Amino acid sequence: MSFCMTYSIISPYKLFLDFPSVFYQGQIWRLITTFFFAGGFSMNFLFAMMMIYYTFSQVESHFKNKESELATMLLFNAVTGIIYGWLASEFMVMQSPYVFSVLYVWSKLVPDLTMQIYGFPVQSGNLPWVLIAFHLFTGGNPFSDLVGVAAGHTYYYLKHVLPESHGYNLLKTPSWIDYVTKKLKVWAEGEQPRRVYGMNNDGANANVDR
Repeated sequence: MSFCMTYSIISPYKLFLDFPSVFYQGQIWRLITTFFFAGGFSMNFLFAMMMIYYTFSQVESHFKNKESELATMLLFNAVTGIIYGWLASEFMVMQSPYVFSVLYVWSKLVPDLTMQIYGFPVQSGNLPWVLIAFHLFTGGNPFSDLVGVAAGHTYYYLKHVLPESHGYNLLKTPSWIDYVTKKLKVWAEGEQPRRVYGMNNDGANANVDR
């Protein structure tokens, strides 16, 4: 998508999040394409790609064998991110807040991992706030990150804090997400072997259950 926009193949104004266009003109694809634009080819684009790779590789590792829960978190953060972005100032591009929301959730789930940022040790639980401070010092806009923090914290609170503090589990994984993720996992791992009955060692006289 960034390639198409950089070389004017597609106008970015056709893909950015614009609520009047979504609700009054039926351009519902904007609710999806807004998450896939990381800017034109530049150093900021490279940093965005590195951020995406690091964030989702860590999250995928943490949610290993819990694909349905991961899918629920990603979908929930996307929806709440759009809502918070609209309340903040109608963010047209949600890629950065969305990635930051996922990073925030991971930092809350894995708070004790030590990492290096420009040679300085940082605990993973403090990583979102360190990045926000870095963006401030480099003249960036912290509000995009704060939208991500709000979306990520909403998920973490409803999924982990509220059930433990008050016993309310308001964020259960929907059955349809569980069904879809299991089907996709089977498809990704390849076709399952068919059951074979009555097979001899040489494979003769086999009855295959199709």
